[in-house]
Order: sequence, then C-alpha cells, then structure tokens
Amino acid sequence: MRLVPWGLGVSAAFFGLTALLGGPFIVFIVYAAAVLLSALAIYTFLAASHRLQGAAVVALAILLNLAAAAVQASNVSLHLLIPFDHNGVFHLVQILSTALLGWGLHLGMGSART
Repeated sequence: MRLVPWGLGVSAAFFGLTALLGGPFIVFIVYAAAVLLSALAIYTFLAASHRLQGAAVVALAILLNLAAAAVQASNVSLHLLIPFDHNGVFHLVQILSTALLGWGLHLGMGSART
C-alpha cells in the first residue's frame, strides 16, 4: 500500500505529459513499459522470497505481456488454420497471458485465505 501514492503520482504525471505534448502514442508506450516493468520486478521479488503463492505465475504472465507488445511492434505473422498478422499474433499471446494472470491471482488469493 505504500506504493499506491507513488503509482498515482506517476500516472498523473504521464497523463499531464500526454496532454501537454498533444497525446503522442510514445508517451503511452513509455508509461505502459514503466508500469509493466515495475509490476514484473515486484512479482519477481514476491516469487523469489516466497511471500505470495502464484507470484511466479503472475511474473510469467507479465513477461508474456511484454513479449506480446514486442510481437505487435514487429512484422511477425503466423498461419494456423487462418493467417494471423502481427496484431493477431499479439492477441493470441495476450489470451495466454490473461489466462496465466488469472491463474496466478487465483493462487495468490487462495494463499491469502489460509
């Protein structure tokens, strides 16, 4: 809970920067990367210190989310039953990432009850 004011402050700063600069997408990319890397560091610490069950799964989900962003920025394509461009592959990776995130949070909530 100690980090909530800092998170709100950083969010407000990025919002102000976006408004000041006219809303360039790069500001959102920098903000999203900062948030994801911070969350990755926190959940990696929680996993390494065994403080929260499921933290390693959440950290893996965050890594997959970052990988999905890299895929979307590339020209990767994939042909399963139908062709997927970089945006389609991004969404496939995001589906897996979201499922892992939900599972990790479920594990963490279960450990909080015991």
